[in-house]
Amino acid sequence: MDTDTIAESDFKAFVEQRLAEVMTHPALLKDRIQEVMDFAVENESRMDAGAKAYFDLFVENIVAMFEIRMAGAPDSPEKRRILRLVAFARSKHYKAENFFKGLGLPLPKPYPVAEAGKPIFFDVVQSILDLLFDATREQQHGSGQFASLSMLYWTHDEMLVAFYLLSSRAEIGNSGLQSSPHCARPLGQSGAILQAPGDGRHMGGQR
Repeated sequence: MDTDTIAESDFKAFVEQRLAEVMTHPALLKDRIQEVMDFAVENESRMDAGAKAYFDLFVENIVAMFEIRMAGAPDSPEKRRILRLVAFARSKHYKAENFFKGLGLPLPKPYPVAEAGKPIFFDVVQSILDLLFDATREQQHGSGQFASLSMLYWTHDEMLVAFYLLSSRAEIGNSGLQSSPHCARPLGQSGAILQAPGDGRHMGGQR
């Protein structure tokens, strides 16, 4: 395919090739659908209007097919996984790393320790996002459920910001700077970054 723009005809050929494999090997259906979904999500910016429209139609057909097949299916990890894959492609579910990227500009020199920890960190945060997605597909009742879901949303936000600040503080330590718009305190000072207004109390206590 063209390295710059993916035309409708190119994307259609890509999809049809994979569906042709399914016709002779039905067991490949889930793998080939996921392959198309992943390709479209990763290359959305390169797809022209026709390719995007074709993908939208493809997704709608897949959704309709799975809705029919899963209408009477009991809840299961596999069912939830497939529904999340479809939601990813329709921008109704989210990747943890995309939230992280939205917090600020990339650091000029990634800190090795923080970079090494990203795969594990994003797996944990993604599991929270997946759980929230699954839970909010159904109506929840009661103050306990509301509190639990609220804490999970809060946990997601706090973890992302904490990891971003960790990466930023590490970069400050390497560069020898003592202040940065990314960090409220220089390295070497203990205590939480945020403080309650007015009385100097640390929010969250000592680290």
